[in-house]
Amino acid sequence: MRHPEADTLALELRSHMVDVFEPRDIRRGPDGRAWRFYGRLTAPAAEALTALQPPFARLGYAPFLADDGADDLVIAVPAAEVIPAPLRWGLHLALLLLTAATLIITGALLQAARSGPLAFSLGGILDALAAHGGAGIAFAAALLLILGAHEMGHYVAARRHGLLISLPYFLPAPPPPLGLGTLGAFISMRSPVPGRASLFDVALAGPLAGLAVAVPILVVGLLSAPLAALPVAVQPPLVAGALARLLRGPLADGVQVDWFTPLLFAAWLGLLVTAINLLPIGQLDGGHLAYAALGPKAVWLARATWVGLVLLIPFAPTWAVYAVLTLLIGLRHPPPQDDITPLDPRRRAWALVAVVLLLLTFSPRPLP
Repeated sequence: MRHPEADTLALELRSHMVDVFEPRDIRRGPDGRAWRFYGRLTAPAAEALTALQPPFARLGYAPFLADDGADDLVIAVPAAEVIPAPLRWGLHLALLLLTAATLIITGALLQAARSGPLAFSLGGILDALAAHGGAGIAFAAALLLILGAHEMGHYVAARRHGLLISLPYFLPAPPPPLGLGTLGAFISMRSPVPGRASLFDVALAGPLAGLAVAVPILVVGLLSAPLAALPVAVQPPLVAGALARLLRGPLADGVQVDWFTPLLFAAWLGLLVTAINLLPIGQLDGGHLAYAALGPKAVWLARATWVGLVLLIPFAPTWAVYAVLTLLIGLRHPPPQDDITPLDPRRRAWALVAVVLLLLTFSPRPLP
């Protein structure tokens, strides 16, 4: 302790722990601003966190609970008062409309490409829209429904846990040949996650909600898609291939369901988004789920998964993009406030369900 004022503040923080924690040592955090109290919890971690939050907040701190193997830790992290950011309806709506526009153009161009080479110019885009605007709208609507359901699943689960969270931000991207019209969507958490249970619930709600929309679109697309002798052999995710065999039966050699119809390709991309999000890495949904189930040990699973992405690059160069992006985002996951209380058995069972969903939506060749 180098600053008398800080010493006084640390002692005041410690005075509010007497009912739930017995400290034996106080140290500065690595950043020089947080305080780390080493000792023993005398109450269940969830109960201790609830007791510590109000007095810590009055002093401008947020409590985090951890276990370093030898001691229980109460970590006091400086935190400005959490003020809900105003909803920026204009920004959310503008991004949604812009993403819808780029997806409509993408869907129209993909349909136009089925009948001949494209001229990737303003004139070519206008011609594609004039001839295939309906297909573009169907593709955009289907994919936006899947992405929107995914993000609203997170939103509803977060609100049920009393967490502050933004509305979805849709991310537009260039149409072909530079992109597929969107980079997906995301929501922003605006309050600390209190524990592993809430972290797990919010993370799992997104993929479940997205799949609840993607699978019916996939079924409708499979039932309505024509058969075609596609020039390339596609490798759909397991669930898509299984449903294709169930709904369309065995097909003649060289013939397969036309996966490039608007609804079917939108469902394909929706499954791809689900699979990537379920990878147990960093801040992806799967990273949240892995940390909730495994705690700090989840970083080893993240590292192994990242190596797996690298090994998949020879199957599809697309994996190089995801390997770079996940490395930039980071393989480690930040801890929740209560990093001691483990997941209950019911949520651990759902973690196995998430692994099954990853396998069902995954494909070594994610895009044809």
